[in-house]
Amino acid sequence: MNTLIQKGGLRLGLVIVTGVLFSVVNAYAANLSVSQSNLGLSVGQTATVNIAAGSGAYFVSGNTSPNSIQANINGPTLTLTLVGNGTGGTVTICDAITVATCGTVTITNGGSGSNNNSSASSLFFNPASVSIPTGSTQLVTVSGNGTYFISSGANPTIASASLNGSSLSVAGVGVGSTSITACQQTGGCNTLSITTTAGGSSGAPSFSQMNPSIAIGQILNINISGGSNIYSLSTNSNPNSLHAAVSGNTLTLSGKVVGSAIIGVCSSSGPCSSLTVNITEATTSNTTTNTTVSTNSIPASFALSLLTQIQNMESQLLQFSSQLAQLKISIQNLINSNFGSTNTTTNTPSVGAGMNLGTVNSYRFTVPLSLGNSGNEVTELQKRLLVEGVYSGEITGYFGPATEKSVKAYQAKRGLTPLGNVGPGTRAELNK
Repeated sequence: MNTLIQKGGLRLGLVIVTGVLFSVVNAYAANLSVSQSNLGLSVGQTATVNIAAGSGAYFVSGNTSPNSIQANINGPTLTLTLVGNGTGGTVTICDAITVATCGTVTITNGGSGSNNNSSASSLFFNPASVSIPTGSTQLVTVSGNGTYFISSGANPTIASASLNGSSLSVAGVGVGSTSITACQQTGGCNTLSITTTAGGSSGAPSFSQMNPSIAIGQILNINISGGSNIYSLSTNSNPNSLHAAVSGNTLTLSGKVVGSAIIGVCSSSGPCSSLTVNITEATTSNTTTNTTVSTNSIPASFALSLLTQIQNMESQLLQFSSQLAQLKISIQNLINSNFGSTNTTTNTPSVGAGMNLGTVNSYRFTVPLSLGNSGNEVTELQKRLLVEGVYSGEITGYFGPATEKSVKAYQAKRGLTPLGNVGPGTRAELNK
């Protein structure tokens, strides 16, 4: 009797255990879900795939091409890298508890370059490659889905690179060839080829102060030297945080909003240099800057307001001088038409200090201009608008709201649609 009871209990226990196992299997019977089931990768490129469903514990159960695909699992994240000959293949991942619950990811070779990645998010450089002399710097624009980082740096004996937002600054160190690889958080990467040639630092501008930090409302003047001694502002990666302008051999910086910006300055001979500027909160501490008034005696806010008023007065004087010059010409023409030619010699009037009317009117505009642009073309535009009597601001070389308003006034004056930007029609009118 005891034997029968024991055998009966054993059968009942087996039935209960079988039922529990059947329930566990059914709980994870569905296939695993993957965020990307097909990936196009280039050799050396890495992408991540998120795994869902199942128990949360996974393992790689199959790899049809282990010589060309590296597969690693960390929690619910599968990391895949195309290596070797890049033939591609299929990776199978399964649930650690219910091994029959699996999912697959197929990897194909998307091309020889990371920009050919057909499924993962792509990253691009502009320009696509860099060739610079040693001692000079070039800015490269990075585009894609944002949040970029340098995953593989350049040979430090040949070039150095730093990334700030979507601006990549490449500096030539020694003669040779190297490359850097940049990626974005979504997985897309690309490699930038860098070639450096002999040239030395004499061909590129240099600054009296590198990578400065300024406070909101602070104005800082930095001296520029080297190159051809004729400089222009080429890049301001963050005009919302920092105002920058080049006049002669002086780079003027003004903090607007907390942040950072990369400023590029080029010489007329071609080479460019850049520096990174950090903009911080205004402080009450006594700080001496490159301004003519010490902040120990005058508050920074008052000094900035006073400087703005002086600059406005200078602009008004320039405009008044231009109007006087035009009035002088009109009176001379009136005298000549009513009383004949006189012995009065009329020289070409000057519009402000160092600004000749004939020189201003003879400048040829060649590129489109709009809000946020800067450089020599904008400087010449502001001079011309000043001569036309529709601009009263300072000559900064920066296309701001005041310049946009003056362009609209000029367009209305010339019978053009007042759009505020300098397009083909406005350039044709300016070049008459």
